[in-house]
Amino acid sequence: MGATIHRRALRGLGADVRLACRRSHRMGSGSTCHFVRRSFASSASASALTTSALSGAKKSKTLSALGTTAGLACFSVIASVLAWPVADLWLGPRLVREGLEIKHVPEVVRPLSPGIARVTHSLDAQLPAVLVLAGKCSAGKELEHACLVVGRPVIYLPLREGTSPHDFFFAITSGVYSSDRMGVVGIVTNSMGVWWTVLFDVIVGHSPNHTRSFHLSVVLQHMRRGLTAFTRRKSLSDLRPLIILDGFDEVGQALHATHKNADCHTAHIMLMKLLNWCCTVCFDDRMVDIAICTGPSKSALSRDLQTFTSSHELRKHLKPWLPC
Repeated sequence: MGATIHRRALRGLGADVRLACRRSHRMGSGSTCHFVRRSFASSASASALTTSALSGAKKSKTLSALGTTAGLACFSVIASVLAWPVADLWLGPRLVREGLEIKHVPEVVRPLSPGIARVTHSLDAQLPAVLVLAGKCSAGKELEHACLVVGRPVIYLPLREGTSPHDFFFAITSGVYSSDRMGVVGIVTNSMGVWWTVLFDVIVGHSPNHTRSFHLSVVLQHMRRGLTAFTRRKSLSDLRPLIILDGFDEVGQALHATHKNADCHTAHIMLMKLLNWCCTVCFDDRMVDIAICTGPSKSALSRDLQTFTSSHELRKHLKPWLPC
């Protein structure tokens, strides 16, 4: 038995048609020749089916990728909402306490200026106090550096950029969960703070200023509970923590200049809330010292270093920078 494949060119069709002829011998009968011709319609339909199958596979892969992305997005949102109570109850205060316990010594130890030396000497008083610094004593970063050198726990809050509720809130969080002290943990914590802030804005849908003020209250509560836990663990010979409010005069003047703006008015209220919180943890709880940097001296007769042990006297002195 044999098979022969013939190739013939059919005029007018512009293509070749294969003809197959099979010769078979069955019990002495004559030869039988079967002609099989593949039509162009069946070829086109097969090609269309193949193209349709490929496009269907691509669509299914696209839908699968979209479904996976949507699932991950829903999981991230739900996980963030569920993780919020854990962060509020346990993680936030613990990060504050561990940040205070970290002994971060600067690589380069600079000599202290006479003004900062006076401030560090005043911090050794028996009772906590609020120090209002001006002139040569009003150098917040240098004071932070001096505290780190001697091993005093310190929280540095840069208020200079807090000219809106959003900026004010993140200025506080960058100091409370400082990446300089806590490293990668501080960076991740600040990133999670940004994510939760955006998530709350989406859920609430209105009044972002109220959301920033609410989050500031949460962060201040974390800091207070973290300070309480740190105070319980330290011995009597350990140095008291110090909280530095740097650029207090600059942010106060900037907010006063635009007090008619609703955003700036909210930020001004947040500044007042921060000051009242500092008075509580210093005068009432007696856990920390507060240093408020107010820039250049008002006059040649004004003192560069003033100590306050009463919230009423302190607010009276800081009235030019507080909301009316």
